[in-house]
Amino acid sequence: MKSEHQPHSYTEYEKSVLKNVKQFHENYNNHDFEKNGGLVAENIKVRSNGTLLQGRNAFIERIQRFKPFFPDTRINDKAIYVDGNIAIIELEVQGTLSADFVTPFGIVQAKGQKISVEGVEIFTFDENSKVYELITIQRLDQLYDQLRNG
Repeated sequence: MKSEHQPHSYTEYEKSVLKNVKQFHENYNNHDFEKNGGLVAENIKVRSNGTLLQGRNAFIERIQRFKPFFPDTRINDKAIYVDGNIAIIELEVQGTLSADFVTPFGIVQAKGQKISVEGVEIFTFDENSKVYELITIQRLDQLYDQLRNG
C-alpha cells in the first residue's frame, strides 16, 4: 500500500511553524540573512550537504555563503509540509554566477551561468516555534553540471 501525506487542519502551533518557515525563505530572498537569526534557537544544529555546524552565528554565516557568487540567488518553495514541530520544504534554488566559483572539480569561471537546483529542507522547531535543527540537501550534481555546461 502506498503511503501518502494526509493533509490536516493545522493547530495554532503548526500555523506558527508555517509562518516562520515561510518568513525564513522570504528573509533569504531579500538577503536579510541576519533576520533569520531571530527565527532560530541560539544553539541551532545544522547539517547542510554533509557539513555539520552549530550555533546561530555559524548558521547565519552558512546561509549567506553563496551571495558573493550568486548575488541574485533565490529560494522558491515548491511544497511545504507541516506536522507538529516538523516542516519539510521541497524547493528550488535559482541564481546567476557572477564571480569565479571553487568546486571539487576546480574553479568555474563566471560567465553569467544560470542555475536551478532542487533541494529539500527539514526544519525541527522548539516550543517557541524557533528552529533548533535544520537539515538541508541540495542537488549539488545539478549545480556542478549547470556551471560546467552553462
